[in-house]
Amino acid sequence: MGGTTQVGYIYGGLIANAPHVFGNPTGLSSASGEVFAVLITRVPEPTSIILALVVMCSLGAGRRRA
Repeated sequence: MGGTTQVGYIYGGLIANAPHVFGNPTGLSSASGEVFAVLITRVPEPTSIILALVVMCSLGAGRRRA
């Protein structure tokens, strides 16, 4: 299984004419009758050694700033 796989659908949701409509007198939101595909995209996991190096570097950088 590689790449992108469709696993199902979601029906409905919200639509809005602005990103933040709560408390916005000109913002409108409503229910949506759209059907959305649900896709899973597999991404490669970092190897344990790379992950350990990233954690150690980030911890070391935080101590130098203090």
